Amino acid sequence: MKICNFYNFRDGVRRPDLWISGIRDIVFDLETLKCNAFYAECEAMVEGRKYLVYAPLSMDAIRKAMCAEELLKPTGTAICDYDIRDGALSLNSCMMGASDLIFELMPEGTLLAEALYTHSAEHLLEGLNDLKGCLKQYDLALPNLSADNIIVDANHKWHPIRCSFVVSGWRKNLKVFRLLAELINDTAMCEKSLFCEPMHKYTASVEASPYSSNRFRLCDNRRRFITERGVGFVDNRDIVIVPDIYRSAKDFVEERAIVTNHAGLEGIVNKRGDVVVPIEYDRVEFDVESGVTKAYRGLECHTYDYMGNRLS
Repeated sequence: MKICNFYNFRDGVRRPDLWISGIRDIVFDLETLKCNAFYAECEAMVEGRKYLVYAPLSMDAIRKAMCAEELLKPTGTAICDYDIRDGALSLNSCMMGASDLIFELMPEGTLLAEALYTHSAEHLLEGLNDLKGCLKQYDLALPNLSADNIIVDANHKWHPIRCSFVVSGWRKNLKVFRLLAELINDTAMCEKSLFCEPMHKYTASVEASPYSSNRFRLCDNRRRFITERGVGFVDNRDIVIVPDIYRSAKDFVEERAIVTNHAGLEGIVNKRGDVVVPIEYDRVEFDVESGVTKAYRGLECHTYDYMGNRLS
C-alpha cells in the first residue's frame, strides 16, 4: 500500500486520484467516496470481495476504531467482518502516531433505506428483533445506527455497517430501535412478500392535500409544512404527525429534527414530535456521525447522547 502523510491524504480526499491510484491491489469505486469529521471512506473490491474502506482523519477517529475492534472481537462475525491493517497511512510527527486503513466486509443485500419500500413490515421487524438480540447478547450499541447504515440480506437479516463507532451498553440503542420500528410501520408494505413494482404504485396520492402547494422534500419519511401558525411535519401520505407549533424547523436527519419555538429557542424532536433535547437553548448542533448533540445557552454548552440523555 502507498504510504502518505496526513496532509497528502487530506488533500487527496479532494483529489482522490492523488492517493487512491497509488494503493495497489484495491479497486475503488470513486463515486462512493465520502468524507466526514472522522473518516474518509470509499467502497472497494479487494480480492473479489466488496469492502467499505475507511481512513481515519484524526487521532480521535483512530482511538474509536481501535476501541471498536476490541469490542467486536468477541462477536466473531456476528456483527461484521472488520479488519484494521497496520501502517496504511502514517500521520505527521506532531500528531504522535500512525493511522491504519479499516476494511469492513460489505454483505450482499439492500440498504434498509431502500428495503423499506421493497420488503414487508413483518420481515423487517423480524430483522430488527434479530439485530436487537445480537447487540443485547454482546452488550453493544451503535450510536450511528440508522436506515442508511444497515444492509438487509435476502433472508431478511440485518447487517450493520460503519461499525467503527460501536460502544458498550446495548441499552443505548433502545430509542433508535423504537424509531426504526416506527419507520418500518410507517413505510413498509403490509403483505409478507417482496415487491418489485415501481414505488409510485404504492404511494398514496397527495394531490388533494392542503399541504401539496407548500411542499418540501421528504426526509426520513417526514416533510415540513408551513401554515399561518407555524411549521410542522407530515408523513409521505401528508398526514400531520408533528403539528405546526414551531417558528421554524430543519429537515429530519437520522430520525431527528432541530426545531425553533416562537420564543426563538432551539431543541430537537423525533419523528413522533417527542422532544429529545429540550427546546430551551440558543443553539443546538447534532453530529450525525457520533449521534451527539451540543446545546448552547449563553456561555454554557451541554451535550446529549443519541438517546437524548444529558452527558454534561
